[in-house]
Amino acid sequence: ESNFNSAVLWAMQLPNGTIKDVLFNRLDAVKININAATKLVDDYIAAGLVITQIGNLPAIDALTFTDKTAVSDARTAYTALSLDQQALVLNLSVLSSAEAQIAVFQAIADKLVADVTTAVEKAEANPTESNVNSAILWAMQLPIGTIKDALFNRINVIVITP
Repeated sequence: ESNFNSAVLWAMQLPNGTIKDVLFNRLDAVKININAATKLVDDYIAAGLVITQIGNLPAIDALTFTDKTAVSDARTAYTALSLDQQALVLNLSVLSSAEAQIAVFQAIADKLVADVTTAVEKAEANPTESNVNSAILWAMQLPIGTIKDALFNRINVIVITP
């Protein structure tokens, strides 16, 4: 870039005429090539960051539901790339596989929450000791968090009928 700028300064000192015009036409072509090369380097750098982010995801057999945010962040980073940059990301299948595995985990988690909710609703509707104990056993399977807390709060106010 500095050599290009230097050439422009030298060419500007020439008297107007055919030689100056030819030199500036050649300098215009050089500038186009410089811009294209700069864009290509920038594209490779941006794609490289996403490739690394995807590469840092756990292997599919080691992936857990707690990796959901990392997988989502990698997808967000990929989506933010231009189409030219996206074409340079050669490990996209790794991200797609991770997303599919997270979707399986999410479906399992959603099913568990639905089953626990059903057990709690059954205990609320028919508050026998058996139903309440069943709801507790179901709720104990949930990971610690607000859903588990909310369901246990519902269980804790159930008055068992004989």
